[in-house]
Amino acid sequence: MQEKYNFIALKSEKIRILIVGGGRAAFIKGKAFLERGCSIHILAPKFSKDILNLKNYYKVEFIKNNYDKKYILDKHLVVIATEDKEVNKEIRNNCDDLSKIYIDCSNKDKSLCFNSFQRESKTMVLALNNKVGCPKATSFIGEKIKKELENYDNYIEYVTNIRNITKNYFFKDEIISFICSNDFHFFFEKGYGNLILSMFYGGMDFEVYNSHTKK
Repeated sequence: MQEKYNFIALKSEKIRILIVGGGRAAFIKGKAFLERGCSIHILAPKFSKDILNLKNYYKVEFIKNNYDKKYILDKHLVVIATEDKEVNKEIRNNCDDLSKIYIDCSNKDKSLCFNSFQRESKTMVLALNNKVGCPKATSFIGEKIKKELENYDNYIEYVTNIRNITKNYFFKDEIISFICSNDFHFFFEKGYGNLILSMFYGGMDFEVYNSHTKK
């Protein structure tokens, strides 16, 4: 039976991550989380040159020591990135006892979560994962989807503006349903968004909120 996944978006600036290990896997995970604004703590008896280069990020702490359960107590997420199977097992057991979310870089099947392919447009965030295990294919498809999402940025901004100015109107849900449709999107792309809205919902001034008006 194929595993099911539940994607949850974490607020990067509020997440504390412990990475146990000082090698290549720890560097890759650490760099990815730092670039997304997370605070990370790297625990290892020694650190590779690559790992030490992460000191250029201001949200990183290096802890030169062997693993101990006390280091995971105040962390939300634990990344297991050592080459010692017994240490990895101990960390997993500790995390299970304390209900911590963890990624085991040595065995993805034993992990509770994983890093998804992630990209952003001006208005949207995309997270993508391949169910059959081919990261290169995920990256290829993800870049194509990102480019497609960018085509909708103006539309999303427009819809958001309309939502904000109609939030106190009793028919706001009707308006949002109307503009979140293929038919309205078609006319919006032609530059007639305000005109169509005025035709169906006259009496409201939508003109100042449209950045995609027909010239």
